[in-house]
Amino acid sequence: MLASQGYIVVAADYVGFGQSQGTPHPYLLSRPTARAVIDMIEAAQAWRAASGVADNGQLYLVGYSEGGYATMAAQREITRSGSPLGTQLQASLPAAGPYDMQATLDGLLALVRDEYPAVAWMLRPGTLRYLGSSVRNEVRRALLRELVPGDADVRYDARFLDAYLADDRDTLMQESSVHWGWTPTAPVYLFHGRDDQTVPFAASVSALNTLRATGGAPVTLRECSSVTPAGHVACVPEYFTYALQVMANTAHGL
Repeated sequence: MLASQGYIVVAADYVGFGQSQGTPHPYLLSRPTARAVIDMIEAAQAWRAASGVADNGQLYLVGYSEGGYATMAAQREITRSGSPLGTQLQASLPAAGPYDMQATLDGLLALVRDEYPAVAWMLRPGTLRYLGSSVRNEVRRALLRELVPGDADVRYDARFLDAYLADDRDTLMQESSVHWGWTPTAPVYLFHGRDDQTVPFAASVSALNTLRATGGAPVTLRECSSVTPAGHVACVPEYFTYALQVMANTAHGL
C-alpha cells in the first residue's frame, strides 16, 4: 500500500524470522527489536547509495501491533544514540503496540482471569510471584496465547513474561517497555482502537501521557473510529489510511 504511493518501503524481518528462522525470536525485548529495524534502514540506505537509487532524505517509521512496538523502540534508540537517522526522521506512527509492558500485561491478565474464574482471585498484579509453578506455567501459556497467533511457526523468547510473573517491574521496564526514558525530537502519531482485546488501549494512553510529559516534540493519539467494536485487526485499514494522510501532510520539499 505504501510502496504503491511512491514511498521507498523498508520492512525488516525480526530476529527469528526470515533467514534467521529457528533462532529464538527476542519477543518484545526493546534493544534487539530496535536494532533489527535500524540495521535494515541503514543497510537499505547503503544499498541505494551504491545503486544510484535516489530518495528525498525524509524518513517515517510506521508499524502496527508488534510493528508499532518496534516503531517506538526504533525511534527511542535513534533518539538516545544520536543516530544520523534522527535528522531525517519526520515522524513516527506507532499503532496498537504494547509500549508499556506493565499496562499491557495487566490488561491481558484480566482476560486470563475471565478464562479461569475458579482461580481469578489469585491472578492479580503484585501477587503473581506467590503462585505455584504449575499455575504460573499455565498463566504464562495463557498470556502468550493472547499475544501470539496460534499457527505461529516461530520460536519465541518471551522472557518478559517471566519478569512479569515474578512481579519484577524494574526488569520489565528496563528490558521491554519503550515509552519511557527518552524525549521525542520528531512527532509521534499514536493510533489505537479502544476495544482492542489483543493489545490493551491502556498501553497507548500510558505512552501518550509519559511522552507528552517530557516536553519534547508533539505526541498525539488517534482513536480508531471506522468500525465497532474498534478491535485489533478491524482497525488496520483505518490505520494505514491515517498513516498516508499524516505522511502526505508532513512531508516537505518533494
